[in-house]
Amino acid sequence: MAPKIANIHKTDLLIETDWLSRHLNDADIRIVDLCSREEYDKMHIKNAVHLNFKDITGDETLRRKLPPENTPDILGDPGIDKNTLVIAYDDDSSHYAARLFWMEKKHER
Repeated sequence: MAPKIANIHKTDLLIETDWLSRHLNDADIRIVDLCSREEYDKMHIKNAVHLNFKDITGDETLRRKLPPENTPDILGDPGIDKNTLVIAYDDDSSHYAARLFWMEKKHER
């Protein structure tokens, strides 16, 4: 038998869309769209900034090692600092969003 939704472990790492809709204009939140530029230009969440993930990872796969010391500068470009709540999404099963989360934690922006 499949588990009931109520029994699934909850985490602070994921948010609900209704929460996001109430906080879209909060100054301490940065919504980061990691989709392709074409997808971002077609449609994106209000106030989202586009971050080209290849600027951070290069053209290699996600198995690549953590990028060099320029990562904090790239993360700072869209206004991300230690006081910013980053909400990231992508169009690749959240692979890029998860990688961004890992990079932020590793570099302790």
